[in-house]
Amino acid sequence: MKPLRWLIALVLLLGAGVGVYVATRPTVRFITGLAPIGLDEAVFVTRRNTDDDTRYWLQLSGADGAVRWSVSTGDHTVVNNLGATAIGADADAVYGFEEPGRVAPASATRLVARARSDGEVVWETAMDPLPDRTLMIGDGAVRVDAARVYVSRELPGGPVLDAFARSDGRREWSSATADARGAALYPLGPERLAVLAHGGSCTIVNRTSGGSEVLDWTFPLGAVPSGVAVAQQGDAVVFTPGGERVAFHPPNGARVEPRGPVGERDGQLIVGVRVGATNTVGLVAFARDTQAVTWSLDLGATLFSELTADGGPLPRLLPVTLYGDPKREGVVQELAVVDLDRGAIVARYDTNGAHATSLVAAGRPWIWLGFDTLVALDPETGAIATATRFDSASLMGTDIRPEDLRFGQLWIPGAGHAAPSDLPFAVVDLHTGAVSQLNGAVTSQDVTVAVRAALAPR
Repeated sequence: MKPLRWLIALVLLLGAGVGVYVATRPTVRFITGLAPIGLDEAVFVTRRNTDDDTRYWLQLSGADGAVRWSVSTGDHTVVNNLGATAIGADADAVYGFEEPGRVAPASATRLVARARSDGEVVWETAMDPLPDRTLMIGDGAVRVDAARVYVSRELPGGPVLDAFARSDGRREWSSATADARGAALYPLGPERLAVLAHGGSCTIVNRTSGGSEVLDWTFPLGAVPSGVAVAQQGDAVVFTPGGERVAFHPPNGARVEPRGPVGERDGQLIVGVRVGATNTVGLVAFARDTQAVTWSLDLGATLFSELTADGGPLPRLLPVTLYGDPKREGVVQELAVVDLDRGAIVARYDTNGAHATSLVAAGRPWIWLGFDTLVALDPETGAIATATRFDSASLMGTDIRPEDLRFGQLWIPGAGHAAPSDLPFAVVDLHTGAVSQLNGAVTSQDVTVAVRAALAPR
């Protein structure tokens, strides 16, 4: 054998596993975060693991599956946890709050603006070294207006909200907040932002100066058409864009539950409460203009489960998932469908062990079952209208955020590795229930009959 051929044979033999380790560099990636940024568009955060390093990407894809662009973020990745992804966007750019990945733990966090048209970096601002713990973010951790980009985060010295000039990334001010762990940013008109944390604090910040006011014992309920609703000392309070604080007092010793539903329908504010006499949970409706109670309803369960709403008007029938029944042994999850015009339960189902999250979007009631099934409820009767299972989907109902529903679509990420053009996801039109896109390995099937059989009416 000639020397060159002998050398080639030796290299091939060793590369096959006899004493030499050859690093592989797969081109496929998997989804770690997802943020809808407009009708028919979403940004995916993806990761590729190789034998010797880990790299990250941002990818803008359309609801038709077309990849608008895909850019490497190198050894940094956009912060995402508990279903929230630190992405903001406007007509010109996509703004990502990025933390160092596994291969660059000593690097600083950074805020990066990328052109919405092609993903090219417009500007980049180094921020602070990340604390040696998980960075917790909530809905809208990155907010954008005409002048600034706002970022809420936790630092070793305490939680802060920073404002950066939208044009060049220049830091304009930094304001201490009461809490940033899981905090959500809500706009309050053109002049203020509310930073609401699940730990029970609210910081209202002036957008121009960074001046702030801290309100203790203030728990977020959610956005409603007339403003932002919070629970405060047992009452429901709505902060309006004009600066008003309108308080609603539950009757008969009841107290507003921070985990309960909230929303507005036909001039009424609907909130979840804990009923004083029975220590169970219920709903109370108030007239929005007079704050008077119009009806109240004891749901007879121990705890509220998850409800995610898009902040728009509520449908007539509201799905409410509940935990625990004082009259039955064990932990039971069930679904109650409440007619908000009458204050009455029209349907009730046992979920039979399947975790259920209630969704309200585009004026319609929905249920997300387990990790892969979307159930549409009949808007007139509360019966199960359709159920669609998305095979290869990987989405916990608790990971569906109000931000994910605001464009009237539900983007469902899939599991597994794929090339950028074949990232697994589905898109559902929440106005009609139609599946508008199945991409990559995600497929769908009608499971209406099976779900009707599994969710036993009570």
